[in-house]
Amino acid sequence: MRGDGAVSVQCNRVGDTMLHTAADYATHGLASVEIVPCGGCAAALNCFPSLTSSVEGCACQCSPGGAGAACLPPGVPLAKPTGDTRGCLRNVAVTESVTFGGEQATLCFEAVVFSGPITATVDLRLMDAFAEELRVTLRQCLLAGGAQLRIKGLDEHTSQLMPGVLVSMENVTATEGTIVLQGTLPPRSRVLLADAALSATVNGSRYAPVTAGAEGKRYGPVLVLDALRLLSSQLVLTRTTLTCGGDACAALLVERDLALDAASSFYMDNCAMNAHHAVMGFLASQLTVAGGSVFALQHNSWRVKRSERPSDAWWCDGVTVAEGSVLQFAGNKFGPSASVLRTGALTLKRGAWLVQRDNDFRVRTVFLVDRVSMEAGSTWSVLRNNFLRAPGGFSGASMWNYFPTSDSAAVEPTVHVTCNYLAGEPLTSYRRIAMQMDMTNYECGACARPAECFPGNTTTASGDGCDCTCAAGGHGDACLPAEVPKALGPRPPLAVAPAEVPCVHGGTVSALPAPTPGVSGLCFVDVHFTSPLAIDLGEFRPTTQTLNITLLRCRLSGLRLTGNSEYAVHMSVTASTVDDGSVVFDGAFGAGSQLRLADSVVDTVGPFGVSLAAEFGTDSSVLLLRST
Repeated sequence: MRGDGAVSVQCNRVGDTMLHTAADYATHGLASVEIVPCGGCAAALNCFPSLTSSVEGCACQCSPGGAGAACLPPGVPLAKPTGDTRGCLRNVAVTESVTFGGEQATLCFEAVVFSGPITATVDLRLMDAFAEELRVTLRQCLLAGGAQLRIKGLDEHTSQLMPGVLVSMENVTATEGTIVLQGTLPPRSRVLLADAALSATVNGSRYAPVTAGAEGKRYGPVLVLDALRLLSSQLVLTRTTLTCGGDACAALLVERDLALDAASSFYMDNCAMNAHHAVMGFLASQLTVAGGSVFALQHNSWRVKRSERPSDAWWCDGVTVAEGSVLQFAGNKFGPSASVLRTGALTLKRGAWLVQRDNDFRVRTVFLVDRVSMEAGSTWSVLRNNFLRAPGGFSGASMWNYFPTSDSAAVEPTVHVTCNYLAGEPLTSYRRIAMQMDMTNYECGACARPAECFPGNTTTASGDGCDCTCAAGGHGDACLPAEVPKALGPRPPLAVAPAEVPCVHGGTVSALPAPTPGVSGLCFVDVHFTSPLAIDLGEFRPTTQTLNITLLRCRLSGLRLTGNSEYAVHMSVTASTVDDGSVVFDGAFGAGSQLRLADSVVDTVGPFGVSLAAEFGTDSSVLLLRST
């Protein structure tokens, strides 16, 4: 507590709700607080004042008599983690780097806070090599202030000697924290990251790349896959929000290649990916899907928020899909961005399957490639996609920048297409999206078994409709070569009635933190914003079908509201002033959205005061009332 009676606070939660503002703390009984951001440092929080001479960075410099990282007086025991978590580690804070393992078969962390620029390592090499299965469980944990949770695998030879590991990370929150999966996992391993909310920034994250030439760079990732190799294993990300901020950020960062082999699978399912620069970045790395494996991106929302020049959502040195393996894009909403994937080489080997079904591509080009090789006997299915216009584009998305040349014999896949749309119109000539090759074009609604089922594991269609009948080794509705994870699926249905939205009254705000999961909107009354206010509704994961944004008697230097087509948006800006800026609505707003600007002043030196560069769902309205 400070001398004036204010309590210094940082990164606290009540249940699953993060406390961000003074109003949040006042609601829970702390009337006067000094809030330190999760990624910040403060002497009052980290150091014992009487025995601290100075604070350099986040490190306390002790006066004579001070001991330990916090300069505690003599006789006070220092809490040092031992790495021994027999049973389950619950309701504690880990503030020093530590390695867990200790010949244990099970590690469990529940409601644990990993705080500060520390590294908590789960070293699989140190766990019980004689157990039938290894288990690592994290539930309702928090990573903050630059903390890293590193799950360290093995080399390929040693991994064959270890039992499979089941890693379950559920309801994990990260603010300037990073989860790292490193090395080769033992065969028959399962890694699940579910119902999590992870955010970081380039300036706040403490993750330092290990790739040669990139050591001094910062990418602000929330999830890192470092030399990760899956052998008969699964990695599943589901119902999770990943957000990164700052130039050159990548929400998911891959170093030293990502390889799937021996009927492994990677699923990103029902995730919201929001990045200022890139959703997935592969640093001097390639993706290899081999041995009957599946790399699947399905039912996700990918948004790149860089406004001055759209960037590529996923950049990678090379993507190779080997014989009997699958690269699947299904039911995603991509964009706005320059491309979905920018890669030096896209390779489909004989017997590989590239399938794009039921996606919205709001990009300029889906695949930006330097080299293409699609061998005869590979299959490419393009089914029921919408190729939409990206900001700055003149028409709907193009499939790729490849055009046939004298070496076009390198591109000889079997191509199936059906029921695709370009800028809202049925696509009849696929040359309009740069697909200049022989293909089979099925009518909308027609039975297209060869296009819908993985050729290598399908026998025939059943007599009931167009369902695939799988041969031995086929899994799921499409007879995929690797087992389909059981943990996939959307969040529970949202409530219809709007929820209460916490409100901030008075004060000055320079930037907004990432929204807390479950929050259904924002409210500001008599608040002065010292920098342009940008609200991206794609970052929200509310508990209702409606997002409510209220600005009353506020002063702003610019306002940008980016819509999210999954939700109805009710926004009210009343009796507010926008100085030297403009009001911009962009993105896509869900059906029933209502935007209202009333009794306000927009004073701009630019070419426009209010810009409607957005798409609106049915029964939506925009009202400009009594404003200047």
